[in-house]
Amino acid sequence: MTIEFSCPGCEKVLKTSDDKAGRRAKCPQCGEPITVPATQEPDLIDDGFEQFDAEITVPESESFLAGSDSPADVQCPMCGAANPHDALMCDYCGEVIQKSANQKWEPNQIKVAEVFSRSWQLYTEHLGLCVAVPFLASLLGGLAVAAIFFAGFAIVYATRDLFLNNGPLAVLMGGGGFLIFFIALVMILNYLEAGTQIVLLKIAFGEETELNDLFTGGRFVLRLILCGFVFQLVVGFGNMIFFMIGLFLSLLFWPYPYLLIDRDLPGIEAFTSSLDLTKKNLLSMMLVFLAIIGIPVLLGTGIVVGGFMLVEVLNVSPLPVILVGGIFVVIGFVFVYTFQLLVKAVAYRCMTRID
Repeated sequence: MTIEFSCPGCEKVLKTSDDKAGRRAKCPQCGEPITVPATQEPDLIDDGFEQFDAEITVPESESFLAGSDSPADVQCPMCGAANPHDALMCDYCGEVIQKSANQKWEPNQIKVAEVFSRSWQLYTEHLGLCVAVPFLASLLGGLAVAAIFFAGFAIVYATRDLFLNNGPLAVLMGGGGFLIFFIALVMILNYLEAGTQIVLLKIAFGEETELNDLFTGGRFVLRLILCGFVFQLVVGFGNMIFFMIGLFLSLLFWPYPYLLIDRDLPGIEAFTSSLDLTKKNLLSMMLVFLAIIGIPVLLGTGIVVGGFMLVEVLNVSPLPVILVGGIFVVIGFVFVYTFQLLVKAVAYRCMTRID
C-alpha cells in the first residue's frame, strides 16, 4: 500500500510504501526532516464493492524512501539519507559517502572559507582524537629518540676500550652502529606519521576511526621514507636557489603523503597526482598555509602583549604572569598544532571530493 503526503516545508508531494510509516528522512527538494505519516483505516461501509484493483506499487525512482532497508543502499554519514549502493556523494547534502581508488576523479578548486569552517566543525566533533593522536605520536616519537640515543651512548661507553684501541676499525664500527640506529629511528617516526595521517584522513572523510588506527600505517612506511627524502631534496634544492622557489615547490607537492595513504599510490604517482591537485589551488593553499602560520603568531603576540600590560600597567608580579602565560602557550600550541594537522587533511579532502 502506498502513502502519499506533502512536505510541510515546500509542499512537494512524496510517496512511499506503508511499511515506512513513522520513519524520518529529509525531503529531497528542500531538506526538511519529515516523519512519514501513518495510514488511517477507513470506516467499513457496505456499498456493494466486491473486488480490489491490483495493488499499485510505487516506482523506486518516485519514492524518496524506496529501498532504504536494502543492504545494497548506502546511508549518508552526515544527514542519514539512503543513497544507491554505488553513490560516492550524498544526493541530498553532498557529503562524501565512500571513496574508490579506481574511480576517475577531477581535482576540485577549493575555497579557503570552506576548508576552515569544515575543519573547525570536525575538530570540535572529534576533539579527543584530534588532540590525543598527534600528542601520543609525538610522545612515542620523543621516547624513541631518547631510547635510541641512550642505547647508542650505552654501547659506546661499554665498548670504549675497543674503540680506543682499534683506530679506523672503531670509526667504521661506530659509523655502522649510528646508521643502524638512525634507520630504526626514521622508520619509527614515519610509522607514527602514517598512523596519524590515517586517523586525520578518516576524520576528514567522515569515516569511523579510533585511537588504534594510529598503529595501522606499517605498509606505508618505506614509501613515506623514500618520498619524504625526495620531497626534502627537491624543496631543499629550490631553497638553495631562492627561498620562493622552495616555497613554490612545497605548495606543488605537499599532498603526496595523503595521496600515498588515501589511494595507496606508488611514490612517483603520488608526486604526479599532487601536481594534478595543486595546479588549480596554488593561491588558495598559500592563503590556507598563511592562515595556519598566522594563527600561532597572533596567539603568541596576544599572550606577550597581555603579559606586558599586566606587569607594566597593573604592576602584577612577573613570576605568576610568566607561569600563567607559559601554561597558555603550551595549551594554545597543542590546540593550534592539532588543528593545523586537520586543516591539511580537510584541504586534501576538498580537493579530491568527487563531483
